[in-house]
This record gives sequence, structure tokens and C-alpha cells, in this order.
Amino acid sequence: MDLPCTLEKRDGEYFLGGCKLEELSREYGTPLLVMDEETIRDKARFYLDNLEKNYPQSNVYYASKAFLNMGICRIMEEEGMGLDVVSGGELYTALSAGFPPERIIMHGNNKSRRDIIQAIRANIRAIVVDNEDELDRISRIGKAMGCRVPVMLRVVPALEAVTHPHLQTGMGSKFGFKIHQGQAKKALKKLSEEETMKPVGLHCHLGSQITDGEIYLRAAEEVMQLAAGFRELWQDEFALNLGGGFAVAHSDQEESFSFERFLPGISEKIKELSFEWDLPLPTLEFEPGRSIMAPAGITLYSLGAPKKVENLGKLIPVDGGMSDNIRPALYEADYNAFVVNKNYDGRSREKVTITGRLCESGDILIRDIMLPRTEAGDLLAVTCTGAYTYPMASNYNGLPRPAVVLVGKGKASILIRGETFEDLLQRQEIPAHLQKEEDQYLAL
Repeated sequence: MDLPCTLEKRDGEYFLGGCKLEELSREYGTPLLVMDEETIRDKARFYLDNLEKNYPQSNVYYASKAFLNMGICRIMEEEGMGLDVVSGGELYTALSAGFPPERIIMHGNNKSRRDIIQAIRANIRAIVVDNEDELDRISRIGKAMGCRVPVMLRVVPALEAVTHPHLQTGMGSKFGFKIHQGQAKKALKKLSEEETMKPVGLHCHLGSQITDGEIYLRAAEEVMQLAAGFRELWQDEFALNLGGGFAVAHSDQEESFSFERFLPGISEKIKELSFEWDLPLPTLEFEPGRSIMAPAGITLYSLGAPKKVENLGKLIPVDGGMSDNIRPALYEADYNAFVVNKNYDGRSREKVTITGRLCESGDILIRDIMLPRTEAGDLLAVTCTGAYTYPMASNYNGLPRPAVVLVGKGKASILIRGETFEDLLQRQEIPAHLQKEEDQYLAL
């Protein structure tokens, strides 16, 4: 199980980044997402340092969809990371934080005209092209803007990663040019005839929560073989981006991906393939997101009163749920947790299920976890929640989205302030024909 590197217990009390968890819950309320800055930086450096040792001609792009705001952009910039964005909104966030555009690439299977123009004007490193229509649109926009647009093609090897179906992005998914169907060759041929686009490399992403490094080796071979058929495209630059998807152990039942053991083998494989097919040695690129951010996060909840239900056992509700962490409902994600203000003495623990407070039967956070006996008002900490929780949060049932705080060296700082009930109404309006005379007084 992956945990923040600064999580510790002192004299029966839990601390993260030197901050006491109970005090954070009192100051900022619950639910509360707490992010450990040291873990984020350590995970980013881990990728950069390993690549520097094994394959110096490389780039690492943080997959910002895992969790992005301006503070995280600043951390990634300071650590020397690039950014992978998937929308105009993520790009806007990065640029607003002053992130260098030449270290940004843009993904997306249905980029809007606005997204493409925004990326071109910002002079980002490359747009990752997903389909033939997008090739045509970028060509037209580039011609109208009088510029040559740097692009990568997202290609799809004939491989399927062993993971949850909702996390697969290989040949059976909506993404990219399929190699085995001839789509990728057709796109590269078209790209070779275009003057408005500059090809800088090939990209593939196989899915998420992948534990087996062998599939990356097979993907590299298939993509490199494709590239060898279009050597003339790679005179100036050739990047091989193998995406991310490295598994994180959210609970004791899951396994982490060992990047450190995997990297020497893939590095040697790429060098061999470059020599075999007379290709320039590519810049090797990866896009970790979850594996950087998930272990850094802990979500704090206040517990409600337990309830025993036939065939379900003992249920304990929290004051959040699928509105702040939809992953268990979306694809059966597993988590671990501990009660912050109870000691595990091994004698008073019981099997319980942690439920959310949303009006959905599927709003269950953790099934069949062993916890000490709790009471209403106790504080629960769910670990490994730093990725794909807040970015997918909603206001379902009228719940405000929680605050996110960054902790380190005994200090807590707001990354995202918690929403209020007033925030829920900020973009709402009552149409003129539904307004009442007393509305003017309610607004006072």
C-alpha cells in the first residue's frame, strides 16, 4: 500500500507533513483532502532521477488530469517536470500559473477549435493528434495562422493492458490511430505530405493501474517499427512517448508498478530497436500522474452513527462520499483507511463497510474493512486519495466540494478553498418570468 512519506504517529496522534490531522479537520472542516508536498516532490524526482541514470535523453510530463491547480503547477515547474494537459481549461490553469509552455503537451480525443488555437498561440511543445479529422483541422488552423504546428500522433498498438475495462485505453478504446487497422500508417503518410505541421514523435498510452512492464516493451517495439517506415519524418526530432498508467497500491489488495526495475530493460530495448531499424535514438518520454499524486493525498471524513443492515453487515456513513471520490462507484476502486482518534489494539476491531452520504445505493467508499469500534463524530482518514478524486468531484445532492490543503514542514496552506452554500448559487439565475416581487428583498 502506498502512503505519504511524512505520515507518522506520535504519542497516539497522527501527523502528515508535520501537521496534526485532527487539528486540520477542526480548522478546515470535513471532508478535507490533505496533500503532502514532500511526497509529491519525492515522486516527481524519482522519475527524473531514474531516467537521468538510465536514459538521459528523456522528458517526464506530469499527467495533470490526476489533479491540477496553480499550486501543483508551481511544484512541477520547480522540480523540472513537463505537463500533459487534456483541455483548454487545464492549459489555461497551467499558463495562469506561469508554467513554461514549451514544457506542455496537449492530449484529447475531441479537441475543440478553441483548444487547438489556444495551444498554438501559447506555443506549447506539441499537440498530440488523436484522429484524422483533427489532423485536417490542425492543418487548416495552422495555415490560417501562418505557422507550422508541432504535433505527435497518438497511435494504438494491438495490445490490451490487464486492468479494469474503464481504465483501458488500448486497441478497444476510443483513443488514437489503430496500428493494426492501418490508421496510423495512413495518418503518418498524410503528415509527411503536410507543410503546416511539424512531426515531433509518436505517443501511445495503454491504460491505468498497469502492473506488468512487459506490455510497455511490446508497445515500444510496435511503435518503433511503425516509425521505421517513415524515417524521413524524424530528421530533426523523434520522441517516443509511452504514456503513464503505472499502478499504485491504494490498499493492501493492490500491487504497485516497479518503475525502477522496469526502466533499465526498456532503455536497452529502445537502443537496440533504434540500431536495428536505423532510427535516430528517440527522446524517451513518460506521463506519470496517479503514481505521483495518489500516495500524497489523505481524505479526512467525520463519521456518522453506525447502522446494521441485513445482508450488508455494519454500515458506517461519512460526511462525504461519491461527490468527492467517485472512483469506488465508477470502477470499484479499493481503498484503505484508519480512524484518526482511535488506537488499534487488535481486540476491539470489527468488519464494517464505509458508506457515503449521497442518495445512491452505490455510494460506498470501502467494503469490509477492519476498524476499531467507532462513534458518531470520530475522524476517518482514507489513504491514497490524491489522484482522480477532487478533479472528478461534483455538487451532487447540493454538497459543496471540499477544501484541499497542502502540508509540509508543519505548515498547512490552501490549494483550493472549500466551497460554501453561497458558492453553489454563484452561476445560477432565476429567469425573469419566474421572479417574485420579494426577490429584491432576499438579495439584500
